[in-house]
Amino acid sequence: GYITARPLVDLMGARGVAQSYLRPAGVAVINGTRYQVQTDGDYIPAQTAVVVKRVEGAKVFVTRA
Repeated sequence: GYITARPLVDLMGARGVAQSYLRPAGVAVINGTRYQVQTDGDYIPAQTAVVVKRVEGAKVFVTRA
């Protein structure tokens, strides 16, 4: 058997903090869990508050909060 991935659509609107520079992809902690995230081309410094803008499959897009 296998374990299915958790549905990431539950993250819509969730807030978190960028752990690394998002240029435009990187790591953010959202609801206490680390996620690979990306922006729509914006550069966001580490330790900046972010919010989940949209989810496309396994891709989580964030913007500054």
